[in-house]
Amino acid sequence: MLEILEEFIHTESILRPTLMETLGNKPATGTGSNWNYAYDFAKEIEVVKEVGDYVKITQIGKDVFTRKLYGTKDELTNFIFEKCLFKNKNYVNFLEKFHSQFNKLILYTGELEEDEIDEMETLTELEIIKRHQSYWQIRNDIKNLVNINRNHTKKSKKTAEQRERENASKIQVGNCAEELSEKYEKSECKKDGRDVGMIDRVSVNNDNLGYDIASIWKKGAKKNDKFIEVKGRKFEESSFIISDEELEVAEEKGNKYVIYFWDKVSKYLEDAAIVKFKKPYKQLNDEEKKTLDCKTCDSAEPTRIIRDPIKTLKIKRCKNCKTYEIEL
Repeated sequence: MLEILEEFIHTESILRPTLMETLGNKPATGTGSNWNYAYDFAKEIEVVKEVGDYVKITQIGKDVFTRKLYGTKDELTNFIFEKCLFKNKNYVNFLEKFHSQFNKLILYTGELEEDEIDEMETLTELEIIKRHQSYWQIRNDIKNLVNINRNHTKKSKKTAEQRERENASKIQVGNCAEELSEKYEKSECKKDGRDVGMIDRVSVNNDNLGYDIASIWKKGAKKNDKFIEVKGRKFEESSFIISDEELEVAEEKGNKYVIYFWDKVSKYLEDAAIVKFKKPYKQLNDEEKKTLDCKTCDSAEPTRIIRDPIKTLKIKRCKNCKTYEIEL
């Protein structure tokens, strides 16, 4: 399935006969499955769709491929597992056959039906299940993510290690978005003749002010009157989380407060990794990732700039709310 998405790296649609001919000239998939099955599977989980004589990559297909290029193996697998496989009854039914034993979710080889071989091969290729001598086992982090035996819509059960990795990833994305914002703001100040020395990335020393960067709106200003809150998303998404404390500051500052929103931060992390280490981001170890500097990336501007967000986005604060998810 992932090999099919690779054909759309430079285009959003391909004539179906052309696509099938291209795939037909390739070796069988990693597990030996034929391309007709892989193509049908890609359609079933809605990563591609047929429009007339053409095959088009869908938005969810783009999201999968973005994670293949820039995400970790866990991010890719978990995304496919949660967003794609649970749309397919055959995969849900197959995974629900796995039973708990020795704190593992397993399926003995003798329990595998002939009509389940395609599901088994695809899940093996995606590394969601692994073959042992006499049984198949669902990956532990997938097992913790969703308790398939009981209710596949159950809330995630994440290990401490998973939470630690997720938090580290969020910090890297946030730092990169702030570095991009600082670089962008300095560039804009130079263009307008504003004093670059008035720009201060305050979050480095204090991340509880309700904003990340202090700046100025006009040339000649002698004190900070522009307060920038930075929001970043690793992949292509149109929402962000903002805290009630940040909204309180936004309400207080009014049109002096602005949000710089960046999506697809993974692209900039990838660029920074190539510049510094000459290898892709996903190949970096944790310590190397901490040293990346997104200011080395080519100049870019935020995906969206939102001045006076309370008014612009018509946000209504509630008494007991701690965080809000904002859809753009």
